[in-house]
Amino acid sequence: HKKEVKMLNKMATLLKSGIKKLKSLPSKNKELLSVINLCEYILCCVTTVINVKNFYEQRVSLKLCDNPDKMLEICAKIKKIAKNEIANAEKSIKFLRKDSALGFEPAQGYIGGEARVLWKIKQVNYMINSEVGYYENQVKTHKERFKKENI
Repeated sequence: HKKEVKMLNKMATLLKSGIKKLKSLPSKNKELLSVINLCEYILCCVTTVINVKNFYEQRVSLKLCDNPDKMLEICAKIKKIAKNEIANAEKSIKFLRKDSALGFEPAQGYIGGEARVLWKIKQVNYMINSEVGYYENQVKTHKERFKKENI
């Protein structure tokens, strides 16, 4: 996991650098603007993969944890990752709106289109507010139950 995330972060850094260079070109024709939009959308996709990998790492840590205070810290990290992904998903919508081909996969249709991104945002918000919120409340209310020796 850590090696993959490190490579993905390097990819994101290189994409950001490339986007900055493309945007600095003096004349921007329609093709160049399309390439910039595509690169920015790909950057959002890479960011999603990073967020998902980090989310699952924290989720596994949470399942293995037996310290209630540490559990609450992990829940806070999960919420932060989720909120970062919501912001990233919202950002991706403007790129999807500029190019209807983005988010389209011929065999499955618009699986990455705007409607799907909005659905994902709703799911992530639900997870933050309902699932993680409920878990945090249970840990706070029943700290002693969550200690490994009591399980």
